Amino acid sequence: MSEVMALLAQNQQFMSALFAQQQAQAAQKTPEEPKAPEFPMFTSNPVPPSKSLLDLFPSVPQNTLLDIARHDFLPFDLRKLNAHLRDNSDAVSGNTSSGSISQDFPNFTSLYRPLCTYFAILTTFAAAGGNANVVAVLSRGTFKYSNLLFSYAQRFEWDAVVRYHIAFHDVQRCEMRNGNYAGWGIPNVSLMGIHLFGYSKTRSTTSTSKSSSSSTRPSGRKPKDQQTCFDWNKGLCNKDPCPEGRIHRCKNCESPDHKEGACPKKT
Repeated sequence: MSEVMALLAQNQQFMSALFAQQQAQAAQKTPEEPKAPEFPMFTSNPVPPSKSLLDLFPSVPQNTLLDIARHDFLPFDLRKLNAHLRDNSDAVSGNTSSGSISQDFPNFTSLYRPLCTYFAILTTFAAAGGNANVVAVLSRGTFKYSNLLFSYAQRFEWDAVVRYHIAFHDVQRCEMRNGNYAGWGIPNVSLMGIHLFGYSKTRSTTSTSKSSSSSTRPSGRKPKDQQTCFDWNKGLCNKDPCPEGRIHRCKNCESPDHKEGACPKKT
């Protein structure tokens, strides 16, 4: 009987020691961090060998494709990607046919369609470099810029949006020459301050019907022929009379004899 009791006591001690050991191991074990879901591997069917830019864009002149690849393609050169403007003799030099941005790009569609062609050529050329990350950054940036441009067209006067695009495009050309393709999707607040802020669309405050209010001039802004040409003050508008119909006079003192930078009354 004593032997049975001894075995039972021994077994109880063994179980107690085993239980204590398991508790110690559980206390030392750190909880596993939740794993992020894994995306599947990208797969695709075989695609034909890549064609040259000349084959992919047969309607675009070779010199224009070269300018895009070299980042020598000027903002006004978008006219060369508009089929209805391509036959204009001034398209060779990149100048506008009328000297007015509003005639070559009268609305969002007239700028957006050739801009999409430009982005397609640019990303296709970038893909030839073999760096998928650069192509992805450029693609995301150009899509984001297209959305931003649309939102600007809803908020600001169209001529101001075009002027912003021209300045922004010039900045990106310089960046791309230096190998930086990440800037297209980042708004340029400095250029927005120059070209967009102060040119917001305003709603008519009259109490007339919608049909009549749409035909009235928005309140709070002078007619163009009474507005000072800011571009002339910055040296960007060199034609006289002003192609936009504004007044060439000092922004500070309204004198027609000098620009803002040479104004004697400037503080």
